[in-house]
Amino acid sequence: MKIKKNNTNKNAYQSEPNLLKSIEKNPAYVRIDLTKIYPDTCVLSIYIHRSCIFSVLDWVLENKAREPIPEIGGFVLGHYFEEENKGYNLSLERFIPSKNVAYKSPIQLEFGAQSLIELYEEKQKHPDLELIGWFHTHPGHTPYLSEQDLSIHNNFFNQKYHLAIVLDSLTEAYETVFISRKKDHSLNNYLDSKKWIKWKNLAV
Repeated sequence: MKIKKNNTNKNAYQSEPNLLKSIEKNPAYVRIDLTKIYPDTCVLSIYIHRSCIFSVLDWVLENKAREPIPEIGGFVLGHYFEEENKGYNLSLERFIPSKNVAYKSPIQLEFGAQSLIELYEEKQKHPDLELIGWFHTHPGHTPYLSEQDLSIHNNFFNQKYHLAIVLDSLTEAYETVFISRKKDHSLNNYLDSKKWIKWKNLAV
């Protein structure tokens, strides 16, 4: 998966702590405790709004009707909250599907200028939200970051709170991995099914 360089602001503000408290109490969010998945992670908890969960499901289902089923991608907006000397709690509020990617093959796509325009326009509508990470599918070849994906993440999503979300759209429950950074800034990019989340189950 390729991406062209963008000018996304990497000096994003930290969201208000009181907002996190309201998110924690809000039943519209599903919480994932990443510390139970990774022994070393800069991201502690992820709170995913149900609208974001369903947006991803809809986008994946729509594109599974294509033949062959391609890789698809997009961006995730939300908030980050730093716990001093511990790490970050995140909220994922909006999924922005990239409808103008250049499809190179069923296992490769490229985020180009039009995709970044989509991101910019959506960001303008939600100035209170920050770029938290990116999402893409690996249809039939397990959720992880390939060498090409690692290059994207390390070059364009290199803040300690940035996430990579990879979903295998050909598995029954949409096996998904949330890849965070370790304290030394390396990535939790393990090919370990015990660390995968079933995306469909998040919608229950």
